[in-house]
Amino acid sequence: MASLFEMITFVESGDVLIRMSLFELLATITVLLNVWLYGRLSIWGPRLGVVGCVMWIVMAARVDPQMWGLIILNVILMSQNVWNHIKWSRNNKLAAAAAEQGDHETPAA
Repeated sequence: MASLFEMITFVESGDVLIRMSLFELLATITVLLNVWLYGRLSIWGPRLGVVGCVMWIVMAARVDPQMWGLIILNVILMSQNVWNHIKWSRNNKLAAAAAEQGDHETPAA
């Protein structure tokens, strides 16, 4: 059984070679799913975004600590995901309260 960080060859055809660790593949899938959920305005978009950012921070720190740019980028993206989650949660609560009172206007962001 390969470790999460052991490099695995996924596709090898002529000059094309895709090598990544299982952890890197999972982080990539997580971020792609995060973007898909954001596109559908799902509250799970920012939540999964935080998970994806943490995975990439761990990946960058574990594979090459000199990848500080990737770490900084993911810290910034993670803070944006947290902010979006707070904002969307607040707006969802306001919309639910307005719906209970019979007010059909959506609260301003």
